[in-house]
Amino acid sequence: MLARLACAASTLGLLLASGAAPAVAYEAGSMEARAVIQRQLDAFKHNDADSAFALASPSLKETYANPKNFLDSVRSGETPFFKRRIIEYHDFVTAGDDAAQSLVLVDEDSNVWTVVYKLARQPDGSWLVDGVVLVKSGAVDA
Repeated sequence: MLARLACAASTLGLLLASGAAPAVAYEAGSMEARAVIQRQLDAFKHNDADSAFALASPSLKETYANPKNFLDSVRSGETPFFKRRIIEYHDFVTAGDDAAQSLVLVDEDSNVWTVVYKLARQPDGSWLVDGVVLVKSGAVDA
């Protein structure tokens, strides 16, 4: 899991620093990526391992082998994915078949989290989640 987090952070840095003109915010890919992320967050909130795993990239599926392992890994740390009250989407950046979507989550205890999703475009053109970087900000939403 830590390798996936480091990979996602590295990808975001590369996407933001690349010489290619990144596509930001309101393009069609952004809306598609947000829909995938939202469906996975909803699956986590409802403890639906199968639906959450279905939105993972082939490389994540290979790493975790099955929905139970995937959900157990996500649950293993302190995360806002299961009990959140606010989701705020921010920048979406693409470079070829890779993308990064940043968002802020506020959990039920009012802790604020910064999240960066790494997404991979599939041969059919759809996006799947390929990793996540999660940082608890220390801020509290009043």
